Amino acid sequence: MSEKREKQRRTSIGKVRLAWVDNGGAYYQEKPNLLNCSDSGICVMLTRRIAPQTLVGVHSEDHGHIANAVVRHVTQHGLRFRIGLEFPSEVAGGLSKL
Repeated sequence: MSEKREKQRRTSIGKVRLAWVDNGGAYYQEKPNLLNCSDSGICVMLTRRIAPQTLVGVHSEDHGHIANAVVRHVTQHGLRFRIGLEFPSEVAGGLSKL
């Protein structure tokens, strides 16, 4: 399968923390495994499912709040979830911190 993304993804060893509120109003934070990133989004592996279209705050361990992102896809892998997050507008250089 060929890659059809506009922005090239790259692996990252950066640390991020995600924060979101679910449809029931419960607040969550989690430090996921960061799988890859691009200027338009990130892909993470979490122990908790986040519903598509949920707004998520993305924070860098070293640099604080980077951006808000929207959950675009969720795929279950055993007991974990691979989650694709897209930034609503391109984050100019923000992910060079990761």
